[in-house]
Amino acid sequence: MRAPLLLPALLLGLAMPTACQAPRGKFQPILKITPKAPKVAPGATVSFSATINYEPDGPRYPRQPVKWSVAEGEKGGTITRAGLYTAPGLEGVYHVRAEREDFPGVFAEAEVTVKAMR
Repeated sequence: MRAPLLLPALLLGLAMPTACQAPRGKFQPILKITPKAPKVAPGATVSFSATINYEPDGPRYPRQPVKWSVAEGEKGGTITRAGLYTAPGLEGVYHVRAEREDFPGVFAEAEVTVKAMR
């Protein structure tokens, strides 16, 4: 009687593993900011927040690695390191931008409408 072919394969270590892991995909960094489209009065403030994802085995930061800016520069208002935006005195549409410091080039923007509330 011939031995099944599986026995020689087991002896040579060629058998299939009992548990298979899916291949790891490339990490895709994400950055989201809220609110996405606030409406504020001239000179008013709005607080933005950022949400990021982390690499499965990567570092966890005590402060999120996010840099805030206003696309239009100072004429579009100011924003602090903590995400507190102060609208300019002029009505208009401005853009707040957050960019990941740990993955340069990954960013998100919010559109801020500055209009007098009547």
